[in-house]
Amino acid sequence: METNIKTDSTVIKRVVKEAKYAQIDNDLINNRELSFKALGIMTYILSKPDDWQIYISDLCRDKDGEKSVRAGLNELKDKKYMQRYRVYDMDTGKVHHWETLVSETPFEDSEIISSVKSSLNEEITHSPHNRTVE
Repeated sequence: METNIKTDSTVIKRVVKEAKYAQIDNDLINNRELSFKALGIMTYILSKPDDWQIYISDLCRDKDGEKSVRAGLNELKDKKYMQRYRVYDMDTGKVHHWETLVSETPFEDSEIISSVKSSLNEEITHSPHNRTVE
């Protein structure tokens, strides 16, 4: 007697890439510590030019509002893929602008800007779930 065993199969259709494509490290894509939300945000950011400005409004979609995007960005900060810090005006002492650093691999502790590092340590000690991207 013959037994028919049905197996699932997957077909992945690929296109030849000659322009408009991004190369992204497979270690990032396969990092199981990142949610698909954070991974989606990160791959979108990495697909942009190096001088692209990150604005929450650019990352929001119909299904992903500001709260969701902020949660994804905070996850990237927690996992050390992103740093965000204030740059002060030397004359006035006021915040001039914010700088954001993004890395395809997690920043080493020695690469984390000291103001970000102290902020991370304080927030992790006091309240790791209440961090926000400003």
